[in-house]
Amino acid sequence: MAQAQGMHIDGERWRLSRKDTETRRRLWSNLYLLDKTIALSLGRPFAIVDQQCLVEKASNVWLDDMGDEEAASAPVQPIEDPTPSVASRLCHELAIIIGAIQEKCFGLFTVSYDTVLALDREMLQWRKSLPTYFRLDDPDLSLDSRLSFLPWNRLHIHSMYHFARVTLHRPYLLRPSITNRFRVSHDACISSACADLSMRLQALSQPLQDRLRWTLGPHYLFNSALVLGIIAVRDPASSRSLAILEDLAAYCEMQRRDIWVNEFALAEVKIVELCIKKARELRGVSDTTVSNVPSVVRPVPDMHTPSSLEDMHLSIPHGPDGLDQAGSLDFSGLGGSASWQPLPWDDSFTFPEAVDLQSWELVLDSITQTQNK
Repeated sequence: MAQAQGMHIDGERWRLSRKDTETRRRLWSNLYLLDKTIALSLGRPFAIVDQQCLVEKASNVWLDDMGDEEAASAPVQPIEDPTPSVASRLCHELAIIIGAIQEKCFGLFTVSYDTVLALDREMLQWRKSLPTYFRLDDPDLSLDSRLSFLPWNRLHIHSMYHFARVTLHRPYLLRPSITNRFRVSHDACISSACADLSMRLQALSQPLQDRLRWTLGPHYLFNSALVLGIIAVRDPASSRSLAILEDLAAYCEMQRRDIWVNEFALAEVKIVELCIKKARELRGVSDTTVSNVPSVVRPVPDMHTPSSLEDMHLSIPHGPDGLDQAGSLDFSGLGGSASWQPLPWDDSFTFPEAVDLQSWELVLDSITQTQNK
């Protein structure tokens, strides 16, 4: 529909007003991100072909409240004084990388692990380029009180980054290697999954009207909670797995209380609850019902209060490359070596769909049998 209206061609080429052009650029960037994200999450081809598009990225200027004459001469703001257009521009840049991930890593042909690492470096470079108020680690919050859109733009950007990075590395999370060749993927998956779950817990604690107004909540994509659930089932006895289980239970509870939760999110919740149950059984907990998993959710005064994952000292990376000074993370409490044994159900190390609960029961049973050997 957008292409039928010519949005894939920049407004300047159509000789539109500057106000209309900037509005179309923002809208196109959001549609572009949506297209690349859907393709990556569902494994489907893109609807937008880059070679057939001629659209400039949005400028850091907000013209919606101006008339055409005033908008024509409005200056572009410095990056230190953001408008909502900054988030659209950054998301467009991230969407280009997401498109490359889908095209190079989840296409019809076998992908080299070097390609995965190269794409990860592109993501880390994009991360380093973020302005201070959008940084993934210790962002500058001084503008939040004046610019109400900024916390929600930050949530949107961070959630998309974690979604893309977990998706890129997830096929290598459980691959065996006597040389720890896939350690980067192991660390990247767990660190992004922990950060994403922490962010979701904080966002779900915000008033419903705010979540509906700004973003409808973070992206309910089948990634972070699933990765942590698998980790807990694989290493149920560690103290850090207990922290993961508590936060996963809190997340599921908050999702079920959300009156706007969709069917796909509920399907994810059921699988995460199944992971919690299996992990508690392996821990030897007599009462394995999810409802009795202790909740650690506390009132969150704002969107930047750490969740219990951080309170329990789970090793979430804080360096710009997602790694500590030694070049890797301390996940010894999550089972030590990253070179776990391969799972028996799928040689490609792919996971079933979120709605396929029966297949997930078989997957978790396979993990349980491996643990008992």
